[in-house]
Amino acid sequence: MKENPLHLFHEPLDLQSETFETTEMGVDGEGIDGGTLFTDSISEAELVSLRNKMFGAITVQKNLAEAKSRKKHLILSYLRVAAVFGLVAVYSYLFWTARQPDFISYETQPGEVARFELPDGTKITLNGNSKLSYANSHWTTFDRKVQMEGEAYFEVAKTSDPQRFHINEGDPFAVEVFGTTFNMKNMQDLFAVGLIEGSVKINLNKEGIGHEEAYFLEPGELAKFDGNSRKLTVEPHKNLDRISAWKEGKLKLKEDDLQEVLAIIGEIYGLEVVLASNELDLKKVTGTLPIGSDFHEMAANLSILFDKQIAYKEHTLTIY
Repeated sequence: MKENPLHLFHEPLDLQSETFETTEMGVDGEGIDGGTLFTDSISEAELVSLRNKMFGAITVQKNLAEAKSRKKHLILSYLRVAAVFGLVAVYSYLFWTARQPDFISYETQPGEVARFELPDGTKITLNGNSKLSYANSHWTTFDRKVQMEGEAYFEVAKTSDPQRFHINEGDPFAVEVFGTTFNMKNMQDLFAVGLIEGSVKINLNKEGIGHEEAYFLEPGELAKFDGNSRKLTVEPHKNLDRISAWKEGKLKLKEDDLQEVLAIIGEIYGLEVVLASNELDLKKVTGTLPIGSDFHEMAANLSILFDKQIAYKEHTLTIY
């Protein structure tokens, strides 16, 4: 009898390296050609090993497919998370940008007088060549803090908000008020506040950082501060309405120093005023000087008031 090749196996069956013969199975369990079935000539252990290898190969393919599927889902999950973080970042930036306040500014030309009202109801009259600005946000209420250069007349509204009204907070000469009326100048190194009614607190800051000294004004008092000498003087004033007469387009003068009057005129019109003669330095001035947007008319009135010749050239006004 011909020896069956399967009887020669001494090592575990390797489907990838070994070859073997099979016969077609008949209905009665024998090969069609009468040969012996493959399973009849293999031991139970070898059959178990063969089955394990077959199912192992199927399992490996299944695991590879599942691994690819998991990797695909993981990548999609990362992309979704990245998209969410991207949207959050964009929204946060837009939200932060929208919350940044805009600055509203009012600015007058030389000789011009402007009137307007702040969000809290405070009324402002702004003198010529002056500027007032404040932060404005759609997300927050008006914080009652303004910056002012030049000269302005304030009628600060009384509100239920305990927040006091601040002008030039943090500057060398700052004002803190609550429901009051006053006139304020902030012209280069000359600062002045004339209190008509209410209460005003003046804060003198050292180099603009931290409060150094604080003074409280009473109605009828005029405070002047020299930025060069850092000297503050507070004295009663008989007629403070005269100080704010510029609101009606005129300067009311009564024994005022000529140098100070010329400084005011220079600030209102954005000019440099020069005295050609030293004899005018100590001169006192009394009278009413009309002021307005017409500079040439003002210069003519100034010449009549001082009884002096006046020349104008390149933003310089010279009095002879």
